[in-house]
Amino acid sequence: MATENPVLPLHSVLPNRQEASVLLVGAEGTSKHDLSLAMLKLPVHFSLQIRTTSSLPLPEENAASRPRIDFICFLINMTDRDSIQVVEKSLPLVDVRYFLGRACLVVTGAHSHKRMTNVEQVTALADSYHLPLVFGEIKVEKEKDQLACRLFKMVEIAAGFKQRVSASVIDSTKVVSA
Repeated sequence: MATENPVLPLHSVLPNRQEASVLLVGAEGTSKHDLSLAMLKLPVHFSLQIRTTSSLPLPEENAASRPRIDFICFLINMTDRDSIQVVEKSLPLVDVRYFLGRACLVVTGAHSHKRMTNVEQVTALADSYHLPLVFGEIKVEKEKDQLACRLFKMVEIAAGFKQRVSASVIDSTKVVSA
């Protein structure tokens, strides 16, 4: 599980704002930039910022000016062996409170015959951190748009923009297909 002194803590104070910030964590080749562009094309009623990184911890420089992170998507491409290793090394560095509806595991390449990671390994990782699994494909335009829409809905809830819905709703969703 997460460490006691996480490298990526959850902000405890919710500022009065009309923006949400998402962090996409995934190895090179997980198409996180394509996914972020699809999310930014969605019609939103607040400012949406998306940051990407190949792994955690985040660099120390600019830490003071970094926006609060409302939601974290960990991306695993099942056709890339390094992909799951990056996520496995990054997860323990995150504040445990993110695992209560403020993070998810996005899995791509599940239907490929070139899989290098098995589904059992991915589901065991998700179970150990109580992360919802979101399956989808980024290379197929329609599926990428559906995946972006699903993630946006999760971000909207986690950032507090859905009235009478808390982030614990996301926590109750274990496996989601985009």
